[in-house]
Amino acid sequence: MESEGYPLKHILQMAQLSKTEAAEVLKAMDHFRVSAEKLPRQVGPYPRVVRSLYDDWSRESDTERPGEVTSGEEKSEERLGVGVASVKVFSPDELKDRLRRQLQMEQQGYLSAPSIAAVHKTDSPEEEALKESTHRLMRQWRRDLTAALKRDNEDFKTVVKCLPALGSKFFGPKQYPFLLLLPAEVWADIVVEEVVVHILGQQQGLPLTFLCRLICDSAWHKYVVLQKKQRGVVEKTSQLYQQFMSHLATPSPPHLPHRQLWQDMDDALASAGSLSVDIPKWPFTVASYVGAGLLSRLIDTAKLSLSDDCNGEAAFFHSYEAGENGWQAGHVKGHQKLFKLFKKYYIKHESTHFRLAAELTPMLIPPRPWSQVNEGGYFVNPVSIMRSVADVYQHHSLLQQAPNLNAVFDSLNVLGTCSWRINTRILDLVTEIFNRGGNDDLGVPVRDPVFPEGLENQEPSRRRDAQMKKLSNECYSLWMDMLYRLSLANYFRDDLFWMPHNMDFRGRAYPVPPHLSHLTSDVGRAMLQFGTGYPLGDKGLDWIKIHLVNLHGHKKKGSLKERVEYADEMMEHIMDSADRPMEVS
Repeated sequence: MESEGYPLKHILQMAQLSKTEAAEVLKAMDHFRVSAEKLPRQVGPYPRVVRSLYDDWSRESDTERPGEVTSGEEKSEERLGVGVASVKVFSPDELKDRLRRQLQMEQQGYLSAPSIAAVHKTDSPEEEALKESTHRLMRQWRRDLTAALKRDNEDFKTVVKCLPALGSKFFGPKQYPFLLLLPAEVWADIVVEEVVVHILGQQQGLPLTFLCRLICDSAWHKYVVLQKKQRGVVEKTSQLYQQFMSHLATPSPPHLPHRQLWQDMDDALASAGSLSVDIPKWPFTVASYVGAGLLSRLIDTAKLSLSDDCNGEAAFFHSYEAGENGWQAGHVKGHQKLFKLFKKYYIKHESTHFRLAAELTPMLIPPRPWSQVNEGGYFVNPVSIMRSVADVYQHHSLLQQAPNLNAVFDSLNVLGTCSWRINTRILDLVTEIFNRGGNDDLGVPVRDPVFPEGLENQEPSRRRDAQMKKLSNECYSLWMDMLYRLSLANYFRDDLFWMPHNMDFRGRAYPVPPHLSHLTSDVGRAMLQFGTGYPLGDKGLDWIKIHLVNLHGHKKKGSLKERVEYADEMMEHIMDSADRPMEVS
């Protein structure tokens, strides 16, 4: 081990050991009388421009603590802990409960948020019958698909036992080793709960490549979560985070960056295993044959049983559609009778709740500090520190080779510690406008598209139909985006939440949750408030007046003083609009 560059005394930190493996390694070290030593962490120096910014920001506290002498780089790194909001909002019991809820949400993989859209209740006998029909079909498809996958897995295991006799002549289906990573029931749930709803939400069907990627992305996330649970990562993360927050809640919190404090505490718990679980994301080649195999099984097993005239017919089928460039692309579509059933009930009533991916929602507690390029933000869900297009592995490889990203980690950690809350007055106002049909002038999308004058009256043609379809899809996409945004905001309306941050390849920082973010439209920003408010100061109100006049568009050439005076003149109308926003005075 020493010759390969793995000193035994540092093996607990250098290797990605599970909790059980770490215990066995400790026994071996005790047998050979080798004591575990802490692996020195990389500290500084920060880039010169970054260090100067920290020095300017912390100039007022440029006094060294008694008995300490630190270099410029070390002082700059220590100062990053100053000014970072220590979370003392919750009691220890409240924090423990919110941590439990956050971990539970991440492990199940989604958050179920009630929809704010106005929907009818299922009261009539006809609607109750529709509900039972849809649920019965979904249960039957899940059972049949699970049974088919179990048979396939058993056949594959039998073939594997015969491989020595077959030699190099065996070319079995490539998807089976991946299908064995998760139970057949989990694969069936992924296909039925996620893919089926996507297919039935689009009458024209969906591209096969999109569905394959959807299946494998969901399966990969579930596999990573399963590995973290089995290796003791979830248990150690919970224990470490509670200690971490307890240190920050003390009257005199450690004068260290959150990253360094987290790493020091992680090193002290090295005997509980490693927090790192390096599982590469499955490439598109894997997604293509795994997803195609599962969709093929779904098409074979999912049958209709709505009435005697369609009993036994295939619920889904595969077809080829010509794209804009003339290429033929595979699509998966649902049976017309099935689509009508889902349009009558499922889309109307089951959409009263949305299942949002856990890695796309805000957090109930401050994020885990970034300490490595793939470790930070959420506790269980894997998130990279840099956004990139799928299957672009060069970016991740270069990130792993970067010599020192401490300044990047610490900067994103500072952004993540900012708490947020919902401006409930604005949320209720936007929700009312949305449920009334929307208003494009106010930035609230409408449900039905408004076609250009004369487009609907043109002679039917492929070009006209393509234009109308494009406008309809764009309008529906904007409407659904606002529905997600409002529903998620309503879910967090009475709560504090936090948003982990990452960055793009240019280094620009963004919140990971896309639906609730201050880097979005005016409507999205208006619904957010800082979790901790501060006084406006002497000139704060004047700047708000100036901003309001700028939005109004009047006094464009006026001085700042003239804009403040104009706002004072219009104050009666401003207050009336705030008190009665939906009424015309």
